[in-house]
Amino acid sequence: MVSTLKVNKIQIPNSDSDVISLDASTGNIAFNKPVTGTAIVKVADLDFEDGVTACDVTSTHINSTYDSYKIKFRFKPATDNSDLRLRVLVNGELPSGSIYCYGGAAQDGNGYVSSNGQTYIRMANSNVGSDTGEGIMGEIDIYNVNSTFLSFAIHGFSNHFNTSGNHTATSLTGGLIRTEASTVVNGLRFTWSSGNAFEGTGNIKVYGIN
Repeated sequence: MVSTLKVNKIQIPNSDSDVISLDASTGNIAFNKPVTGTAIVKVADLDFEDGVTACDVTSTHINSTYDSYKIKFRFKPATDNSDLRLRVLVNGELPSGSIYCYGGAAQDGNGYVSSNGQTYIRMANSNVGSDTGEGIMGEIDIYNVNSTFLSFAIHGFSNHFNTSGNHTATSLTGGLIRTEASTVVNGLRFTWSSGNAFEGTGNIKVYGIN
């Protein structure tokens, strides 16, 4: 004998708050409370309006809850020939000085970028185009957000079209230099070189890693 239970929402006892909602037309399930016990948890899906000059992930999303995060990003510059840059936020502020290190290698073997003392992390080995269909996307894992044993670090890749409209991709690593090991990071800021604005709708997805 088979029994069928049909519901469109599940609530916790003594509450009118929906924990799980089910869409009767699509079958999609929405979890309205944080899902725990999983290896990776979606923390935020952030859209940024056309014309902004910086895209921030704040301490609302990067904090002591996790020590490692995965970041997925998609951006387009308003001005051609821009390079995407990443800096950290500490208590809502940008720390000053040449405290960043990075290394990036083009997947087609066409060049490298690196530094052991810069004011930002460069996210691609070549500049990004702003024409139709151009832009940059990719993902990075970030480590040691709260740890003071080793410095904050990233690794990942970017996938973009350069100013000639040619596809290129970069494997990248970076972070804070070793003397910044005591810095606790609680945010990220993406900007373009020379303060150029973002065009269209930028997007950042944030995932916490247990």
